[in-house]
Formats: sequence, C-alpha cells, structure tokens
Amino acid sequence: MDNLLSGTECRTRNRALGHAVRCAAIMLLCVLSLCACDPYSGCRPYDYGDAKWVCEEYGAWFTVKEEENYQCYGEVVVDGKVQKIAILFVPGSFVVILPRDAVENMSPIETDNELWNGEAKYSPTEFILHSPTVNCLFDEDDEEVVFVRQELDEEPAECRTRNRALGRAAQCIAAALLCVLLLCACDPYDGYRPYDYGEAKWVCEEYDAWFEIKEKEAIYGEVMVDGKAVEVEYAFYPGGLIYIWPRYMEGSQYGARLWGGDAKYSPTELVLHSPTVNYLFDEDDEEVVFVRQELDEEPAA
Repeated sequence: MDNLLSGTECRTRNRALGHAVRCAAIMLLCVLSLCACDPYSGCRPYDYGDAKWVCEEYGAWFTVKEEENYQCYGEVVVDGKVQKIAILFVPGSFVVILPRDAVENMSPIETDNELWNGEAKYSPTEFILHSPTVNCLFDEDDEEVVFVRQELDEEPAECRTRNRALGRAAQCIAAALLCVLLLCACDPYDGYRPYDYGEAKWVCEEYDAWFEIKEKEAIYGEVMVDGKAVEVEYAFYPGGLIYIWPRYMEGSQYGARLWGGDAKYSPTELVLHSPTVNYLFDEDDEEVVFVRQELDEEPAA
C-alpha cells in the first residue's frame, strides 16, 4: 500500500511539474510573439503573394499559389532528370527541400528523405539558398543558389496588393489575439487537455488511430490512411486549436499539417471537429472521437 501511495504521489507531482513547464513555455511563446523574434516573418516567398520563383542555372522553379494553400511546389533538373520538389520553411532562416510526393502522400518525413537543407536569405525579388548541411540537388562549388521572383499571369496587380494587405492584416489580428489570450490567462481549456490527465493511450477505433501521453515525451501516435500507418505528432494550442503533424517533420514547416481544427475535451474523450485542414479523416465525419485508456502501470518499486 505504501508503494502504491508513493507511486500515486510521484505521478501527481510529475503532472504538476509538467503543468508548470507548459505554463513557462506558454509565457515564453508570448514573449517571443511580442518581441517578433523571427526576423524573417513576413519576408519569405509566400509573403509576397502568388508568383513563380525561378533559378535558370539549374532549371529549377517553384510556385506560390493561394489555391494551393501557399504550399511551395516545383521542379529541379538533376543529372538531366526532372525532380519534383516541395520547399518547406522553418522559423528563422532554415529551409528544407523534400521530394514532393513525400509531402503529398503524407509519408513519414525522415532525414534520409531530404534533398537539400540549409539556410536562406530573403527579399521581395530574390530567394537565396546557402550554407547547406544536406545537398543532393546543386553543385557543391556554388556558394549560393538564387531564385528570382516572376509574376504569374493571374489577377491584376491591384487585386494581389489588396489580398496581400488583407492577409497580413488577418495575420496581425490573429497574433494580437493570441498574445491577449496568453497574457490574460483566459484559456478555457487549461487543465482539461489529454496531457492533464496523466499517462494514457487515447484511441479512435474507427480510424485505427491512437496517441500516447508519456512523461517527458512529445505526444506521438499513428493514424491509418489508405491502409498505411502514418506516424504523427499532436500539438495543442491555446483555445480549442489542435494541429497534427508528421512525426519526423522538425519545427513548424508550412504546408506540412495533416489535420488542423478545433477540439472538445473531457477526462475520458477527445473530440476533433471543424477542421480547416484534413488529410487524415473522412470529410463526412463531423466528429472524430478518441477515448482514454490506461497504460500498463510500471511495477511497484
């Protein structure tokens, strides 16, 4: 009995410590948001609206289109063969280039899949890759690979300018609202998310999907999509917002979300609903329900 009480006491203390760490992380996020610590925010290719970015030296290009949710897809010629690519941007100057099908088919994105990664410099007219740590695309002797912005033959410039202005205004409003929520501690779901109920496995039998809550670990799981197990990571944000990412995608790469939307919480159920991004579940399902199950307890010390 003493051992059982001791284990319960430890789990309670660990949950309290975990809650304190999350609070500290939220405060840090708020400070970073207020200080605009990402020097490249608003300066990446997708921030300049619909366009085609071209590197003639390598027969390389990618497009930025609103209709494609501003995902950056394109091609590069390698040894005379056309390689379809997807370009992903991480906060700071870091850029990753992957095979396009690895992103579109929701394959687990691993280091072995990377075609290029390194740093970039941004301007309204040029996108410059440099200092690679992985390079399977370009000549190693080239210190810089330069993409130049070209307009797409689409809507008039006046409309593009207006849409970009509206988009940036919406981003500013969203950022300001997030800061207000964080500073005012007005998150109605604080203390009610799955990780607030201790170690457990949350299961959705309908989609053969699950994720686990374990001490000192991120929230990992799997979802069956077209008969394939996709490894994923769950991220919970202030309010009811949830994003599901590929497990092996490091950082917040744009265009890599597998699911995003709202959630309802209880001690026994997590209910996903109202998605804005959905590559995992049936579009006709208004709700996707995960049920909490206990993990096998560790042996008593």
